[in-house]
This record gives sequence, C-alpha cells and structure tokens, in this order.
Amino acid sequence: LEIKGKRLIGDKARLQLRYRFDNISALDSGYDYLQGLRHRAEIEGNRDFGRLNLGLAYEYENNDREDLDTGTTFSNYSPVRHAATLKGNVRLSSHWKLLSQFGYRYSDYDEPNLLTGGTTVSRSDEQLRVGLRLEGNPYAEWHIHTAYDHTENSSNIDDFDYNHDIFTAGVSWAF
Repeated sequence: LEIKGKRLIGDKARLQLRYRFDNISALDSGYDYLQGLRHRAEIEGNRDFGRLNLGLAYEYENNDREDLDTGTTFSNYSPVRHAATLKGNVRLSSHWKLLSQFGYRYSDYDEPNLLTGGTTVSRSDEQLRVGLRLEGNPYAEWHIHTAYDHTENSSNIDDFDYNHDIFTAGVSWAF
C-alpha cells in the first residue's frame, strides 16, 4: 500500500509526503524470520535553483518481523529506522543531467540479540550512502545512464558490518 501527496510551494519548490505499508511474506522457508510488517513514512522537500535542484528527505521506518530464533541464538530483524538524505541534481545540458545523493540512516533494534556463548547485545547500526548517476537522451529515441552507489554499514555486532559498491550502466531505445 502506498499513499502519497505532492504540493507545489510557489513556482520553484515542492513538498511530498508518502506513507508505505508492506506485509512481507517469504517464498522460501529459509527466510521466514524476515516475514512481517513494515511501515514507512517520508517527507521530502526540494527546490529549483536554475539548472540545479536541491532536496532533503527524512524517512521513519518501523518493522515488526518474525526474527530468527534458533533455540541457542536469537537475532532481531525488527528495527526502527531514521534516515535523512540530501539530493542534488544538475542539468548539464538539454540532454544530460547528473544526480547525486548522500544519506545517513540510524537503525535501533529494540530486542537484544542472543549471541553464541550466551552474550546478549542490543543491536544498533549506522549507515552512510553516497550515489552518483549520469543520464541522458543524446537522441530522441535513446536513453543512456551510468551510476555508482557506495554503502557503509557500521553495527555494534560485527556480523552486520559491511561495505558495498554497485556500478550500473544501461542503454534503452524506444521504437
């Protein structure tokens, strides 16, 4: 379920509100611990400054998942999250634009994880995301894009620390 509304503020600024509800079901029993409910509410504002568009977004996310209980360990997969994202888009020419974003997300897991050996730890994560995307229409029928996204997740439980980089490129042709 998604409900959203947009409002123009003057002739150069926009405000968007969005609510999303997901009832997540696992197709494979190995992922049953991820089943459950997710609620997300977001507010985003952006404004045009000539060829530049700047935006700021905040998202609140609340999860109620099954979690993973093996009998000897317990892992909580039901975080409450707060995320802020700064976005900047610049029109380079009539056919090309560069999009960028920088995001920070804090996740707090209310039930402590039970680790091997009997230690309990209340998990919290901090995540940084950076993305750049170049897209254009060099000809009326063609759309080209290339993108790079970098994510760093830092958790107080080492198993949930990770970094990843994603490069994508694509070409489409309308006929």
